[in-house]
Amino acid sequence: MSLFDLDTEIPFDDYKRTIYYHAYSYTHTMRDPAQIFRISKLVFDRAKQELLNGKCDMALYFSLRTMALLDHEKTSIDVRKHDKNARLFIKEVMNFVENILSSRDLFHQYESMIKKIRDNEPARKKMIALQMENDASLEDEKNMHILKRDNLLNTEGEKLDAFRNKLFGEQTLTNTSQPLAKNQDLTTTLKNLSAVPTQSSILDNSSIHEMKYPLTTGFTGTGILPSDRKSVLCRWPFNSSKHSSAQRRGIVNIGNSCYMNSVLQLINSTPLAKFFLEDDYMMLFSQRDNKIIRVVNSFVFIIRELYHTETPFSISASTLKSAIGLVCETFDNSMQQDANEFLRILLDLLHSGLNENADKIVKFSEIDNCSGSDEELSRKYWWQYAQKNSSIITKLCAFQEKSSITCPLCQMSSRSFQTTFGVELPISCGDNVSLEDCLGVYCAKEFLSNDSLYSCPKCKQKVNAAKQLSFFSTPEILFITLKRFQKYGDFSNLSKINSEVFFQRSLDLAPFMSSNFPKTKFSLVGIINHQGNMHGGHYTADALGNDNIWFNFSDERVTVADAPDFRQAYILCYLRD
Repeated sequence: MSLFDLDTEIPFDDYKRTIYYHAYSYTHTMRDPAQIFRISKLVFDRAKQELLNGKCDMALYFSLRTMALLDHEKTSIDVRKHDKNARLFIKEVMNFVENILSSRDLFHQYESMIKKIRDNEPARKKMIALQMENDASLEDEKNMHILKRDNLLNTEGEKLDAFRNKLFGEQTLTNTSQPLAKNQDLTTTLKNLSAVPTQSSILDNSSIHEMKYPLTTGFTGTGILPSDRKSVLCRWPFNSSKHSSAQRRGIVNIGNSCYMNSVLQLINSTPLAKFFLEDDYMMLFSQRDNKIIRVVNSFVFIIRELYHTETPFSISASTLKSAIGLVCETFDNSMQQDANEFLRILLDLLHSGLNENADKIVKFSEIDNCSGSDEELSRKYWWQYAQKNSSIITKLCAFQEKSSITCPLCQMSSRSFQTTFGVELPISCGDNVSLEDCLGVYCAKEFLSNDSLYSCPKCKQKVNAAKQLSFFSTPEILFITLKRFQKYGDFSNLSKINSEVFFQRSLDLAPFMSSNFPKTKFSLVGIINHQGNMHGGHYTADALGNDNIWFNFSDERVTVADAPDFRQAYILCYLRD
């Protein structure tokens, strides 16, 4: 497995340029010449080992990376002035690079990949076509289940409509090249190739107070939703009259991998992607698990490829898929998978690989959930979490949810504050559903039924306690999943909810907060869509670029986006203002 394994045909020169780009895009913060020289020798040792293993592409990559480390024009530090052996070492590295480029081994490796791509192309196209087929041969049992399910969903829709009407009243919707010759100048060749925080900032829980909006009885959310229904139920275009000349790159579908491709395009629209454009992340590897490190490096490779827009070719992501498959067998196949599950696992793996506190040994005392203010409890929970978790993922994506359960007799409330990287919202198939409605249902007060009574530790009674979730802090990057795939009754297959869920460019979580956390406003930057059903479907992504233009990504196909598809939107990504 190599970072430069191809999933699509590209010219040999572009293949070499890709290797050069990733080697020379390396930046570091080392200022000690002795340290730079020592690291350079370690990297070059890796290059020689890769060549012994028959991986010419990786050997070229690591040798070019060695040259980038030693390039005084790039780093402003000339190690030749500090170590008498540096000149001979640099000459050795340059000869190594020249030998790879002038031999036919790299070209033969490239040709082998191209042949494999051509041989697999018919099967790949067939698999992609099959994922869009609808299963029209439902059995009678399934038809009966669907009828029962629809009746159930209609009932849920009526309940949601009643809930909204109670709050707002009736409102209506508005609408090939050869290898380098032995005598060719290496410098000329390289020029041709190159032609192409702390956790406290997350939880600023100063002056925490109780729920800021009064709760009504029955089926409600935590606070006041927008009073003007038109503002949350309107349709809107992505780009108005704007046009972009900036190029975007698609990702090759290697067979039912659209779920992965859409997640990668979504993340690429966030500050998380920008973090990996620098090489400081390599100093943060928290463990020696090579499988996890391979996942991180493969992910970084794709993010940098997405930013490398000088080439028009689609990006190969099979290395990342293989790396994740080695860690999580769920993805070690060519079957359709859930984009939401892939997103969660990818974030967890990136966190695991870069978690600075992973090996920290800390003993925690049990937290008393029934005493102290919300602020005190939330800080205790966060302190315990932060002692074992500190990474770029926690910095950008982590936030706290408050979960409370209250006894109706003595009013004692047990509270916990869990840290999460995203939220999954239940939805209904009723008409005119907004994202704010879904948040209201998610944060609604729920009374325990008689078969799941709560044992109150204070009054020693089993009671129909009230449970409730709310946001206690907010992340910089907020991932919201709309739970479109549901199980009903004993029917083993998942069913999909195709109702429209209206969302806007802006989102304010203030009505759903149980603290006065000041940063509650967000702006939309990405959407993952799912079209089809559970028997066949396809994921795409809509994402906002640095030029403020929305593009639609359907694997290799990239087009300027038109308007949100409120019926197919599955995962939303918002950035905090």
